[in-house]
Amino acid sequence: MDPTLTAMPSSSTVPMPSTAPTQKYYKLSRNLSTVKEVWTEYILGLGAGKPAVNDFEANGTSWRRDPKDPNRNERRYFNKRKEFYNAIEAVALSTNTSRSDVVDALDMIRVEKQYTLDQLRKNLRHLERNTRLCRQGVRKK
Repeated sequence: MDPTLTAMPSSSTVPMPSTAPTQKYYKLSRNLSTVKEVWTEYILGLGAGKPAVNDFEANGTSWRRDPKDPNRNERRYFNKRKEFYNAIEAVALSTNTSRSDVVDALDMIRVEKQYTLDQLRKNLRHLERNTRLCRQGVRKK
């Protein structure tokens, strides 16, 4: 029998390439100024060599542990960013709104109140509880 005519193995036996990042350590960008940029870094990554933070998170927390950072600054920084990720998810779920609409609404609130990202983060719990604000922001678009 001609070897080129033999059946291909089923897809379940062919190893799939891993989509997980291979880096051991990743530092979040410090140059972001909008909620959209924060969400993009989390979901898509910021371009070549900057994979999505969500991909790292799917494989555990070790990517946040920099042996050269005894004060755990990166871990603290991530926990602050995670407040955005969690709020976007929670508001989208509770208002039955797309995540991108929630991101746009939060950015609109940030601009209207002239908040930095950190100031907005400190008010996220209030905004998350009062999802009416996010719904209003979505309607204003």
